[in-house]
Amino acid sequence: EEVTPGSVIDLEISVKNMGELTAENIDVLLISDDEYLTVTSDVVNADNMNPNETADLMLQFAVGNTWLNFSEKELFVQISSSLGNNIFLVPVVIQAPETVFYDMSSILLQGETTEVELDLFNAGNTETGDFSVTLISMNDKADVTSGTGNFDNIEPGEAGTSTNAFTIDISADVITGETAVF
Repeated sequence: EEVTPGSVIDLEISVKNMGELTAENIDVLLISDDEYLTVTSDVVNADNMNPNETADLMLQFAVGNTWLNFSEKELFVQISSSLGNNIFLVPVVIQAPETVFYDMSSILLQGETTEVELDLFNAGNTETGDFSVTLISMNDKADVTSGTGNFDNIEPGEAGTSTNAFTIDISADVITGETAVF
């Protein structure tokens, strides 16, 4: 199952008694030390397991909403029984959209207010779904007066244009050619 932002993942694990004795009172717990991954399942109990016996168990976790494309996260499975305790690493790779600035529809001129549409390119490996973007000025010579733009779904490898314009006021004391940083 693909692990994407905002999803709830059912994680099926197989537990096998590799020992020569029967394992009793088996508890399986999914653990996350990462605030982006939230465990939503309780401790799963398995009956006694004879040597070489396997049990398939279902655990569950939720993925945060932030787009973290190809981000590698970790979960741990703790198995406790009459035979002892073990902890196993479960690597999780997040598949997400990754938008990058692609183009802007307008030129910003000193002392003017300009409406700007932005183009974003989805360099990630999943579609974006409909989303909004907040544009923030990083210097004191540009003021974003209408800073939220909406985008329709952008497929991987495609670009999309904001469905509404951002409004930007440029100070009269901007030097021609100076870079506006957003």
